[in-house]
Amino acid sequence: MAKENAKFSEKKRRQLSDAIRLYNTGDYEACLSVLNRLNAANDNLLNDPYYGKDFFLYKGLCELIKGEHTAAETNMLKSLDYCNQIGVPRFVYARYDNLASIYMGMNLQSKAIEYLHKSITLKEADGNGEALALGYIQLAQLFFGIESYEAGKRALEKAEHYIRKYKQQEHAKYLYFIQGKQQKREQKYEEAIQSYTKAAKYAAKFNDPDSQMRALHNRGEIYMRLLQWKKAETDYRNALQLAEENSLHADKPALLVSLATVLMQKQDDKGFTEAIRQLNGLITANSNKILLRDYEELLAKHYKQHEHFDKALQHYENYLLHYRDTYNQQMSNSLLDLQSKYESEKRERELQQAQLQRTESELKALRAQMNPHFIFNALNGVRNELLDGNTDLADEYIVRFSKLLRLILDSTRQPLVRLSENIEMLELYIKIEQARQSNRFSYSFTLAKDVYPNALFIPGMVLQPIVENAIVHGLYHKRSKGSWLKLHFEKTKDCLHVTIRDNGVGRSGVKKNANHRSHATSIVRETLTLAWGENFKDEYYKITDLTDAKGKPAGTAVSISLPIALKP
Repeated sequence: MAKENAKFSEKKRRQLSDAIRLYNTGDYEACLSVLNRLNAANDNLLNDPYYGKDFFLYKGLCELIKGEHTAAETNMLKSLDYCNQIGVPRFVYARYDNLASIYMGMNLQSKAIEYLHKSITLKEADGNGEALALGYIQLAQLFFGIESYEAGKRALEKAEHYIRKYKQQEHAKYLYFIQGKQQKREQKYEEAIQSYTKAAKYAAKFNDPDSQMRALHNRGEIYMRLLQWKKAETDYRNALQLAEENSLHADKPALLVSLATVLMQKQDDKGFTEAIRQLNGLITANSNKILLRDYEELLAKHYKQHEHFDKALQHYENYLLHYRDTYNQQMSNSLLDLQSKYESEKRERELQQAQLQRTESELKALRAQMNPHFIFNALNGVRNELLDGNTDLADEYIVRFSKLLRLILDSTRQPLVRLSENIEMLELYIKIEQARQSNRFSYSFTLAKDVYPNALFIPGMVLQPIVENAIVHGLYHKRSKGSWLKLHFEKTKDCLHVTIRDNGVGRSGVKKNANHRSHATSIVRETLTLAWGENFKDEYYKITDLTDAKGKPAGTAVSISLPIALKP
């Protein structure tokens, strides 16, 4: 019986291999048919992660090609689950890339960006820097598509960085093409010309005639807008030559229309007639409606220019018919786009609401993790004073601690608290620690003039672990006088910047306890990541080791940046 099961499994694996082979040869219907038959068999092989990850991957890819995006998403998520079970990073980030493509097809740009971000983050963590350039290029294209221009430009800068770092000049054609397209959209024509020139150069260098032709076509369009007819003609003729030499027949009609338009402007009747002759052999009733419209308009203008008004009228009538068709089609597409955007935005709102609920739960979990640690240190101070017989000091501890506890409980009930309340809580904590250490250190809070602590909200426990580290690990171990802790708050357009400095022994001066593991750094980082979402940057949380004139440790400076737009 075991041998029969083994034979059955081997047969199914061969069938899956056949399906993959069919996919790779472009026979997607046959591939999907084999996969559907395998699925109908309902055998236990689908529970094998290595078998299941490929089965659902190729099923999802076939459905994506067919335009069945919802089914593709379902199967790709199943494949992702198996990849996570296996635990090989390259499998996981490949599925993130697949899901990003699916969400692009569904016009869910935010979801596509989310999965591209996940893919890029995992590739960076896995040390696969060579795969990052294309990821950032694709990310830039998405950002430009949703008119998030600054984010798109930053993504292109990242892509350029990785192209240079890993000497991947073959990807430069895509980078400069997208850059040129955006510059053209912004009417930065000289910059766009430079970008398309670079795109064409790298496409030629790496033998990609299709990309080279498209770069020349786009550059020719810019020259035409700038009324530089000769340069436009040269680009269109070179693009046509590439199309002819490399059998890129689908692109020839649009190129010929562009070339004929330039030749008409130059009043080159001979060249214009030749371009139209070639067009007549390529344009049919089944051609692209926009191309037919432009073709008829071109002929109408040409005959009008030569005072053949009867022919001009005939072509204008044809132009109007095609214009009406394209207008109706564009209106229909616009309505479909609006409906799609409405559905997408509705899904986005639902996803955002779910994300907000998850974020609040995670923040509560972080506070629950930190608060016991916070309370323990304060109570430990009371205990020490009582053991030493300092009842008056212990009483003062208890008064301060009770107020501190109330503030902590208030902050636990809500994800965000006023900066003023946060500062009050920090000052109470610092005073308790200051008394516990016999006032061996001083402290200060300074706020820039435009920082209004009652009007700003921040996560309740984001600053406390940094202050605690400064006191417990920095100042506590310093035996000399003149120790200090300084907190400074200032604001820019988007951020509240907080700097916490101490002149303690520094991180290198702290003796490590093998039985102690500090969670402060990870908790602060997680809290900041939740507060910023996808806009979080590493520079928003920086730890700097301070040194004196002789290069010896002289304390620590921690700077964090919080979004000022946070509201409870």
